[in-house]
Amino acid sequence: MTNSRHYLGLIGAIALGAILRFWHLDLKPLWMDEVITAIFSLGKNYHDLPLDVLFPLQLVQEIFTFHPGVSCSQIATNVDTQSTHPPLFFCAMYRWLSWMTPLGTEWVTKLRSLPALFGVATIPAIYCLNRIAFSKSSGIIAALVMATSPFAVYLSQEARHYTAPMFFITLSLLGLMQIQRDIFERSRFRFWVWLSWTIVNILGFYVHYFFAFALIAEIATLIFISYRYQLHITTIKKIRLFLLISLTTIGISFLPLLLVIFNHAQRTETNWLPNPNYISPLYQTLINWILMLINLPVENQSLPVAIINVLIMVSFSIWTGRKVFQGLRFFII
Repeated sequence: MTNSRHYLGLIGAIALGAILRFWHLDLKPLWMDEVITAIFSLGKNYHDLPLDVLFPLQLVQEIFTFHPGVSCSQIATNVDTQSTHPPLFFCAMYRWLSWMTPLGTEWVTKLRSLPALFGVATIPAIYCLNRIAFSKSSGIIAALVMATSPFAVYLSQEARHYTAPMFFITLSLLGLMQIQRDIFERSRFRFWVWLSWTIVNILGFYVHYFFAFALIAEIATLIFISYRYQLHITTIKKIRLFLLISLTTIGISFLPLLLVIFNHAQRTETNWLPNPNYISPLYQTLINWILMLINLPVENQSLPVAIINVLIMVSFSIWTGRKVFQGLRFFII
């Protein structure tokens, strides 16, 4: 594949992903969690809502109007006391919506536009990650998969903070791959790579608490590299030193959130989190992997249609899984 065709393929994947994410962005009605996002992102809180009273439909438009002059610290306070999420996404949403005022009748589209933009931005990010980790062709394939992933498109069309951590996790993995290449191919440590990786992880955690799982996995990977491979003792010491500095920086940045995290963990809103189960995460992960690749209509369908669609989804997933396994085996060998 020539360079021009290669980059045309990347541009095509980004364009396709943008069309799928922004097309009919206001078609679905808002659900409860999106309403909560709207309240905080418009600079308001629950006390600004008419609760336990009847009000005319005309008042709905007034509820979802932009409240100017609200600082990020005020939004953080509202989210801290009335929700269970980090504040950065809602501050970003408020700033984004401030550039689009007056919101008018298209406020739902504008509300969902930033998550959709994060979804589009993940496409070139996943391309860069796979290009560095595997090859240029793998980068294009990954970009096309991300662009057309039913689950990724679905999340991108919701006014929620799901695509933002997806984007930052991809950037964090990209930084991890750069660090690994520096260790094995260049035998050097670039300060700006470690600094970028540290900043991305800080931003990711301030967007979503579950970002911590990705960070823990990446830390474990770097520790594994330092012990598993026959590296020079100087390289091992540098890995540990740079990792210690990065983790210390990340830890210090989290200090303002420690009390908030503890309070959020005790809130009744987190009761939806299930008790630890050793079996369900396995099949839930498998189902989610399938839905990331293909998602045909199954619910509210006739039994024959549902069976055919399930068989197609399972068959396609098995075929894809075999191809991925063959590719990984070739790459490892």
